[in-house]
Amino acid sequence: MRVLPPVRLLLLFTCQCLALEIETFSGELIVARRGEELELFCESSSPYQWCYWAHGEQEFRTVIGDEGVISPLSFEWVKSSTKCGVKIKSLEDEHAGKWKCHMADTDEEEVDSIRDEKFIEVFVAHPAKVEISVPDDLLITQGEEVEVGCEVVEEGNPPPTVTLFHEGRNEEKETLGDGSVVTYSPQMEDTGSAFTCYWEQIRT
Repeated sequence: MRVLPPVRLLLLFTCQCLALEIETFSGELIVARRGEELELFCESSSPYQWCYWAHGEQEFRTVIGDEGVISPLSFEWVKSSTKCGVKIKSLEDEHAGKWKCHMADTDEEEVDSIRDEKFIEVFVAHPAKVEISVPDDLLITQGEEVEVGCEVVEEGNPPPTVTLFHEGRNEEKETLGDGSVVTYSPQMEDTGSAFTCYWEQIRT
């Protein structure tokens, strides 16, 4: 009996994947207040198999059907067959920075046409607290000097730009600087006038 040499079979598989593109997403820049709820999302042109969100050096991966809460950033998945999003219940400073949304119709990383990604910058804002610093007793005589300034109790984010004003009885305002302590010499006509701290927070 003649024995034939073994025959090795080589099976080739082709990926029946569709081109995938992220059609809509949260936007390139999100500005929200600390403590607010925030949802970041990407939505694709066709159903995806898996997606991940990256923040800093951490990656959070998911597939359809996985609805777990992720730690340590404590967010929830918000998903459909074409939407992959994360919902942060209470925004904190640790959530600030660049986020990356990556969606794919396969885990074959070399197939560029079936994966897409977007980058979102999250800016976490919180209000500053500024108080006026004046002597406890503003009953002074003409010719005396008084020190007045603005004190930033809580800097907030972005940091405030502070201006100190002196407002006369005729409602005319005099700018006294950036809130640093100044020495002011009131005159008789300054009776009934007021000092005011004004500040604004502008992201540059």
